[in-house]
Amino acid sequence: MAARIAYRQRSLETPKNRLRRLWRRVTAHPQAKVRHAYLVTVNGLELKRVVLPDSRITSQLAAVLERFREDDVLPALVAQYTSELWVEFVEGERIRPGEPGTAAAVARAFAVLYRADARQVPEAETGVHAELCRDLEFLREAGVLDRRLHHRVLAGAERLRPEKIWVGYDYMDAIVP
Repeated sequence: MAARIAYRQRSLETPKNRLRRLWRRVTAHPQAKVRHAYLVTVNGLELKRVVLPDSRITSQLAAVLERFREDDVLPALVAQYTSELWVEFVEGERIRPGEPGTAAAVARAFAVLYRADARQVPEAETGVHAELCRDLEFLREAGVLDRRLHHRVLAGAERLRPEKIWVGYDYMDAIVP
């Protein structure tokens, strides 16, 4: 007699995001990201199932998860299928900036990621300074920085601009939704 398997799945997307995705699909928005995330419970075990647009992206993400498996900064890969990843489900919570230990935990995670493939490169090759200048210009145009403060910060950035900078593994997903 076969064992009975209890299986449940629910979308991790908010109703607002699901509606936005539907709208993009209806309006044939070709650049819209197609990714679906689900919380799957199999006999009490909670997993995250991520459905991606193609197997190439799935393989790339699986390789990243495997690379950092021992570092405990990304969810562990459980299974990979053609265009699906199944990973351990990690219940997230908003970061509280003043809470003890928060800064150290975030710093540790980024240290692990940036330490991988760490190397020094000429700053001019990175575009970091140009991006900073664009960001400062936006803040001035938006009225966040007045003209004088904008000029002072820009001059300071130019004065402190290094010839070389350290770069590491390119992973930037730390955006508050």
